[in-house]
Amino acid sequence: VRFEYKHERTYLATADTVTLQVALSNAGGKLECLIAERFPDAADHFDLLASSLNQRPINLNAPLALNPVYIPKPWGQEIWFSGIEERGVSSCQGVPISWLLDLFGRHLGCNGAPLLLKILDPLPEENIGDLYFELHKKKVEVYVVTHVDSDAWPDGVGRIRYGFDQSLLARYESQFDFLADYRQAVGDYEQVRRAIDSGKPGLDREEITLRQAMYRFTALKDIRKGDVIRVAPFVPHSLQHGVRVVEFQTPHHERYVISFGQKVVTQENWDTKAALKVAKLDPEPFSPGEIGDSIADFDEFTVQRITVEPGQTKQLDGGQYQILIGFSGSLICEPNALLT
Repeated sequence: VRFEYKHERTYLATADTVTLQVALSNAGGKLECLIAERFPDAADHFDLLASSLNQRPINLNAPLALNPVYIPKPWGQEIWFSGIEERGVSSCQGVPISWLLDLFGRHLGCNGAPLLLKILDPLPEENIGDLYFELHKKKVEVYVVTHVDSDAWPDGVGRIRYGFDQSLLARYESQFDFLADYRQAVGDYEQVRRAIDSGKPGLDREEITLRQAMYRFTALKDIRKGDVIRVAPFVPHSLQHGVRVVEFQTPHHERYVISFGQKVVTQENWDTKAALKVAKLDPEPFSPGEIGDSIADFDEFTVQRITVEPGQTKQLDGGQYQILIGFSGSLICEPNALLT
């Protein structure tokens, strides 16, 4: 079966429509597809079409291997496995997953945007590799620490900036006074940050002093390889340099940058005032240690840790889509999809 499909790219800043050519085959009970923007005119047979496109058919009844897209950041890079956004779209066998899910989302158990699975891979240098200190109003995030750089953290204990210094907050008569001083500290730092970014020399020492004065209001938490960190909405946070994590998050592309130790290239202004109006000053206790099989259970999604011993199998519950990522070893996802 061959047909055309109008795919609306609503994930682009300026939405548009692209016409896709789709071919389906159910030979031998194996439901396979080929998708491209243009099919060769002479290829009138499914196998010949696949050969002409130099494309391996996608088995819609088998696990789909996700190919990552690499997103450069000032602090390092993000590696998206299920991203659908202006900056990049992950793929499966060379086909954008946005096409696959638009065409076959109901069959695959994923009618809307999928859970975003990605790796945060910051540089090991202090400040340069520190992520934005930011919060989200909607987005729910779960980090699983997979690597702590030994040069950045020789003792194997990394850091995440998470919320505010509760002992300093307790010394203030009110949260209002605390926030007023914090906003002033952020404003002072932002001024020197912008001056440096515009090319003004001789401000390195002042930048360090003001950055330290700003960060004294925040809290640094210890994290180790294998730890799990849950970040709820309205909690300011910033993964620190040299700590690599796998991140699971809802597909909400919104953030409020409170501060950043280098130039923000994706927006003109910081969102400090708006963010601090909604920020949780006393979030839930931070407890990142290794936990059991249930890593996170939110309304939007759940995350489970699965351990499969050599020679053993694990049956996954059906009914809706699931995304798997391997942390160690390798396994076979039937029918015969290798996950390493």
